[in-house]
Amino acid sequence: MRFDSPGGPGFLTSFSDSLQTPDPNVGTTNPDTHNWLFFACAHAIPIVDPVGIPTPKINASSYDGANALSWLAVASGAVSTWAPGVLLPIKNGLWTGVYGKSQFVQLTFLKLNGNYNTNGNIVVCLTPDNSGLVNTRFYRLGITGTGQANWNIRKTSGSDTSLLTGTDTIAAADVLRFSADLSVAGQVTLTFKQNGVVRGTYVDNTNPIITGMPAIVVVVGDTNAANVWESRTFSCGTGL
Repeated sequence: MRFDSPGGPGFLTSFSDSLQTPDPNVGTTNPDTHNWLFFACAHAIPIVDPVGIPTPKINASSYDGANALSWLAVASGAVSTWAPGVLLPIKNGLWTGVYGKSQFVQLTFLKLNGNYNTNGNIVVCLTPDNSGLVNTRFYRLGITGTGQANWNIRKTSGSDTSLLTGTDTIAAADVLRFSADLSVAGQVTLTFKQNGVVRGTYVDNTNPIITGMPAIVVVVGDTNAANVWESRTFSCGTGL
């Protein structure tokens, strides 16, 4: 599968999903496979067993009981390597329509359970690489903590670098929006909004990532924990 196709006519440039309806074709709790591609990859090579993998589910939220996207931490025992889970929206050529353009990703945050090693991220400019997550390029808005949480903006491109952090509390039902403005050559302007209010902006002009598309990336730290990161009403597309 190619992930480096340039944008072109006839492809979606926006997408939304309530994250409340499981795949109607297979009768499971999986997100709709017409709309989403799930994969996991390790932080580094070689991978040290045993491996823990976060898997996405559409099921009852521990926040209010209504359906939401949650993540189950699956592992056979004490984990040596946590393989981050990536949920990539793929409906009707969305990758091609958004690739390498100014873009945004948005969702409603519900709850973060588990310990402080759990990290839920909404991502822009994601370009996968089969040699490990650290070689997969993207910018991520990370939500960490237990219950109420704080945020950070990081860049993953050969290494993982903190760009900006904030102490604004992220609470249940907050709408989080993360965007990448690629309109100026040689730089990417990243902006985080919480409920429509700008909380942070960062201009990356050091080997900026000008490829890829929005996604969700989750790393968990609790073995066999359920519903470790919950969200609803996802949307993404071109623009800011």
